[in-house]
Amino acid sequence: ELSSDAFWVVPSAMVFVLAFGGLTAWQLRSSSTWLAFGSREIPFAVKLLNLSVGLFTMGLLCRLAHWTQYVEDGKGLMVLQVPSRVMMLLSKQLCIAMLLQLSRALSLSRNPEGPLVVPALYAFTLLCLALELWGDYAAERNYDTHYVYDTMPGMVAVSFDLYWLKVYLTQLRDLWDRTADLRQRAYCETWGVAFASYFAILPVLALLGHLFSPWVRREGVFMVGSSLQFIFHLAFCIAFAPERAVRFFRTDSSELQGLCLPELEGEGGRPVGKQYT
Repeated sequence: ELSSDAFWVVPSAMVFVLAFGGLTAWQLRSSSTWLAFGSREIPFAVKLLNLSVGLFTMGLLCRLAHWTQYVEDGKGLMVLQVPSRVMMLLSKQLCIAMLLQLSRALSLSRNPEGPLVVPALYAFTLLCLALELWGDYAAERNYDTHYVYDTMPGMVAVSFDLYWLKVYLTQLRDLWDRTADLRQRAYCETWGVAFASYFAILPVLALLGHLFSPWVRREGVFMVGSSLQFIFHLAFCIAFAPERAVRFFRTDSSELQGLCLPELEGEGGRPVGKQYT
């Protein structure tokens, strides 16, 4: 059963479920705003964020159900373990795909030349999934207390994560060099650099695997990882809110028709007015 040091993981999971439930409600409201004007279509990057938030919320619910039962009988609901891990992993991969697209063109619309069509990203997702499931299986059979990323296969996944960080920063720098838009340059220098730290979540969790005591390692890593995911998803939700998104990102003009932007400037710095057309 859970040790006395780890019983707090159930109420903590409840807090995370409520927090991500709030983000889900936020994104539903934001999506309704996007649908209220223009082509009545949600931008592609916003769809990725919606799916990421929803998957992570569902993964947390599965994890909460498993741990709640585990406290009662020492077995839990193992049938929910794999779906929980799959959904939370896919949530992260969607965020990576979203960030790579933004670093390429600062566009919320789908970029046919973006990284989403690169097979390497799909292969990376499958590799991470296989490594996590294999790591859990090997740890259980060998009665090993190591965290899944505190293994050699786990280090391979961490290396891939750092590779995507390099790709993101390279594309962001190239974007900064070729754009003359001061607002887009401001995004690259502020939010763009800050979002790069999202790629450091996995290396940080792998490092923490060495620091936590074995009997609370998985629960501690879950706490830290879920907290970081919430912080970044909250930042993404704020950045992609319709009234903020058009200040930095390019979108299809039809998506913006009817959106009120009091401070938006047109060509030559002249105010467009309160209605974006």
